[in-house]
Amino acid sequence: MGRYLTHPKRSCMEREYDLFEMLSDGAPMWRQMVAGRDNAVQKLIELSKQTSHEIRVMHVLSNSLIASTKGIKA
Repeated sequence: MGRYLTHPKRSCMEREYDLFEMLSDGAPMWRQMVAGRDNAVQKLIELSKQTSHEIRVMHVLSNSLIASTKGIKA
């Protein structure tokens, strides 16, 4: 049987970053995965315009917080 790719092919050199929205009760809600640090920061900016909650960019494999910002939507 053939194998199906769940994600488009990405460069092996780019790390994958996860973006989380921190809900009012402090629980993280996963929003999406992005390949590449620059792409992750750009998506952080985009998501912050859609919410009033904090958005965090994490590299989950190393458990590193890369960036975070408070949403601007009231």
